[in-house]
Amino acid sequence: HYDLQTDGVQMSTMYKQCEGSRSTLVVVKTNFGDICGCFASDEWRLGEQHYGTGDCFLFTFKAKDPDDPNDPRTLKVFRWSGRNDEFMLGRKSQIAMGGGGGHFGLYLGEDFLGCSSGRCQTFLNEPLTQQVAFDCLAVEVWAFVPPHS
Repeated sequence: HYDLQTDGVQMSTMYKQCEGSRSTLVVVKTNFGDICGCFASDEWRLGEQHYGTGDCFLFTFKAKDPDDPNDPRTLKVFRWSGRNDEFMLGRKSQIAMGGGGGHFGLYLGEDFLGCSSGRCQTFLNEPLTQQVAFDCLAVEVWAFVPPHS
């Protein structure tokens, strides 16, 4: 488990906390109040090539007015479109999910600042956030582990 609030802003810490975790759920809260993220089918790792499987997906849980606590949030999930296999991408100081069409579906930059969400071919998603560019106020990465027998 990784938590931006307690583990710090270093992407290397997120990678270390996720070592050995085959599948993870990344949940982000933006500086605009949006909540979004992705399900990663594989362990986050460094590399120049995309990896992962069609089990990956993006999601958003945003309100029309994030400043209004009474505005109901709607969950939208964007599954693999089958158009490409640009699922996961891990670099030293960033991670991304989805690609094609000039945008990542979800991009988390160095120190979780300068992040973005755009339409991508992998998931045929709408932007996950109210504003394309954002900073992360909170990030949590949860690992799925098999039960002990």
